[in-house]
Amino acid sequence: MLWLLVYTGSVFILNGANGKWDPLELALGIGLAAIACALGVYLALGPWPGRPRPRWAGLLVGGLAAFYGICALAAAVFAGPTYAIATLLAGIVPMTAAALWVATVRAKTRRLAGDTVDASAADSDDPFPGVGADDARPLGDTPEIHDDISLHDLPPGHPALRRGEPRVGPRAGPGPGA
Repeated sequence: MLWLLVYTGSVFILNGANGKWDPLELALGIGLAAIACALGVYLALGPWPGRPRPRWAGLLVGGLAAFYGICALAAAVFAGPTYAIATLLAGIVPMTAAALWVATVRAKTRRLAGDTVDASAADSDDPFPGVGADDARPLGDTPEIHDDISLHDLPPGHPALRRGEPRVGPRAGPGPGA
């Protein structure tokens, strides 16, 4: 729903600033885009019982805000205040996108036994797919893939095979890359 506000706000901003400068359309567009951005940031960083905020969420949203703030400052110094405002308006769209992405991750994340876990893995029939944060496993490790690895899955020269674990029967067919 928030993307509808961003889209509508963008259309009003473009119509209001297309050379005729319609202040009503421009103000309406800026207001809609700003409301969408503020709601997205609230969903990403605000209080949400049972939905822990990922550790990197504040850094992502704050870093994006700082980037566009510095760009707007540079635009104000070197090109004028009109370009600074345009830079801030341009930053609303990626800021809203980043905030909504973090909010989607939060919606799919639960806290279990002190760890932050991805609850979307068990929800295969979820009508709103997404990926949650999972602090219980190392980065890049997923239970869907790595919990089912057996000795048959390892290539012949893999270090785990040298630890004394016997191979159970021959490999079926050539390995990957053969």
